[in-house]
Amino acid sequence: MATCKKTRRVKRSYCIGSLDKRIEILIDTQKGSRTGTADPTVDKSILATVWANLTSNNPVEFMVGTNLQRTETHLFVIQFTPTVAVIGQDTVKHSIDFNNKFFHIDNIENLDEENEWLLLFCSVRGDNTRTGNRR
Repeated sequence: MATCKKTRRVKRSYCIGSLDKRIEILIDTQKGSRTGTADPTVDKSILATVWANLTSNNPVEFMVGTNLQRTETHLFVIQFTPTVAVIGQDTVKHSIDFNNKFFHIDNIENLDEENEWLLLFCSVRGDNTRTGNRR
């Protein structure tokens, strides 16, 4: 029987059984032009396929200087995976494909710093295509 563990950061307990959504974590890869004249295109390749728990977040818009900012719209909790845990340390853009809906990964948190659960802060992408330039 799986034991569930309550986390301090997110006032919930997570266990393997609560991860009920299958998601693909995608990484942006640039493809150069064959002729060298056009801008490179961005393609997405699968970094990992994992089970997740999805929580929708009520987004809030606020002003930062003259720019309108939005908070994350969705929170994904996944089991700790070193491949995914290092996403926040590089400059390459990552996204999530869940039921053909795409989300930007804005931030990643190692819950309680125990290498057991990762919390992915995400926002809905403007387009629904896996290939093509980012918007």
